[in-house]
Amino acid sequence: MKIKEYYANPLVKLNEATHEYYWTATNEIIQGPSITKLIEVVYPFNVKDIPIKALKAGIEKGICVHNRLSEYIKNNNEGTCDHKYNGWPIQTHTREYLWIKENLSNVLPKEIYSEVSLSNGRYNGTFDLLYLDQNDKWHLVDFKTTARLNKQKEILQLKFYEDLITTAFEDIDEIHYYEIYNSKNQEHYNFDEFMHKQAIFEKEKIMKESEFSYLFEE
Repeated sequence: MKIKEYYANPLVKLNEATHEYYWTATNEIIQGPSITKLIEVVYPFNVKDIPIKALKAGIEKGICVHNRLSEYIKNNNEGTCDHKYNGWPIQTHTREYLWIKENLSNVLPKEIYSEVSLSNGRYNGTFDLLYLDQNDKWHLVDFKTTARLNKQKEILQLKFYEDLITTAFEDIDEIHYYEIYNSKNQEHYNFDEFMHKQAIFEKEKIMKESEFSYLFEE
């Protein structure tokens, strides 16, 4: 299947309320871990390390920024933020959304796809943005809204997304550029060769030596 066909009629969707992926044809829940869960093998995330209020606020902001960006990319609609603190609008949500939006205005893609959920039968994931530039090169983009930078974790995540994408779509055989837009720190960056090699090593470790290795057995 080509990505344009899938984008118009996706086979997989994510239920944001339950964080479960399901097949659109049958509404059947798809078993298997998310990419987020896979990379926790190498980069564990301990909720207890973050105060509950800060965690909740961070998740709320992330969802708000991502949803507004997706609405803008898909429908050219600015959308609104209804989140408030002590009765006042939370300015950081809109400020971070606008920062990414303004930086994306420099992108002049031939094709662009936002918030696409996929499953390969082993694991599931939803990438933020994929676009084809004027030189026919594919860019895989992830939006981050946290101050905590972990570039090695981020490229590992994108490598797993790449596998989902190249497996699902006959017209995409490789990703040429991997990019992060971090709205909290106002940084746009990619990754050096060492980080790519390290991510490939870590990905192999997850596939062969972790609790999820059974998913990758032939």
